[in-house]
Amino acid sequence: MLNVLFVCSRNQWRSPTAEAVFRNRPGVRARSCGTSRRARRSLGPQLLRWADLVLVMEREHKRRIVETFPEDGRAAEIHVLDVPDDYGYMDPELVALLESRVTPILEDHGGMETGYGSTPLADLHDFADHFLVECPRCGSYAVVRPPTPTARPRLVCGHCGHTAESADNASILHQGYWVGIDGPASKAVDFYFREPLWLRQPCCGHVLWAINGDHLEWLAGFVSAKHRTGRRDPDTGWSNRSLASRLPRWMTSAKNRQAVLKALDRLRERLPTGG
Repeated sequence: MLNVLFVCSRNQWRSPTAEAVFRNRPGVRARSCGTSRRARRSLGPQLLRWADLVLVMEREHKRRIVETFPEDGRAAEIHVLDVPDDYGYMDPELVALLESRVTPILEDHGGMETGYGSTPLADLHDFADHFLVECPRCGSYAVVRPPTPTARPRLVCGHCGHTAESADNASILHQGYWVGIDGPASKAVDFYFREPLWLRQPCCGHVLWAINGDHLEWLAGFVSAKHRTGRRDPDTGWSNRSLASRLPRWMTSAKNRQAVLKALDRLRERLPTGG
């Protein structure tokens, strides 16, 4: 997954358009911000560290980044798109210009991956390095980490300070649990503490959920792909072990595509920085 940060001045027209255009592209996770203190979302060091690529609209934006954040700014890979401030949000000319300037950069850096259709092949293990859940104490988001050879599964809430360790290292992965798949809301829980997932949303009479930002973006890439011709996975062959093969029909149906993508957008709004 390639983390791409789009930057303009006030995060009103150009960079939010770029984020909207590219955030559903397979293999790409997009965010946007502005260099001004009055920006809708202001640039900070955390966003720079998150980004694999920083794509700025003007050369002035690059200069401000390097001056304001000398250490993180010089370490970042910054590309100037030369997109003037002449367009409104989602202006067709702006979208076309961004497509022509950004797509070659993403292709050069391994974005726009292919696999199952135009979406990378995936297994649930690819995303299970952490889970975003509701904190059982304060109701904000908390992070669950899986066990390591020297530590048990651990839940940490950065808001109220609540921490917990699971007495059981075993997950529920092999008990019929597949994240993002049809089922009652009570099944949308993490593998270890069985706490409700932070990213869940009613959709088409069902519950759509994801364990973290990477999984959410994979789902968005799969659902938005126009062609999903199956390919043989070198590890799973033609079996139904891959995540794509287990998605429910309501989620993959063309008639529900826009509703599912809107639900995924609502889940994105709940993502903490670093997702």
